[in-house]
Amino acid sequence: MTIRTIILSCLIYLAVLPMISHAKVDYISLHEIESPARQPLSIKLNIVEKDQESQLKFTLVSQNTETTLDYQRINNYMLRLKSPHYIIGKASVLVYEFEQNAWRQTHSVDISNSLI
Repeated sequence: MTIRTIILSCLIYLAVLPMISHAKVDYISLHEIESPARQPLSIKLNIVEKDQESQLKFTLVSQNTETTLDYQRINNYMLRLKSPHYIIGKASVLVYEFEQNAWRQTHSVDISNSLI
């Protein structure tokens, strides 16, 4: 290996390193929609985290509108999310984690098919 190759490799490593996400949520999925149709949304999500102290934020995206959801931890592997709004049509729950002094979207859970 030449010195030129080593320097180029180091520069590439330093450029790519900040782009690597250190997400604390390993897995998230829909467990159950508790609310009936045309009622305020209440759902349960399965979650696997590396760190239970991670700062999380959940939003509901429906009809091109994004609203923040309230959540409570049921146990180490399940959360309950609630919204004062009911949803019609396509909808997703976006998961944000607080990393490096900013909220970053790390996951998306499609709940559209479960509402039919």
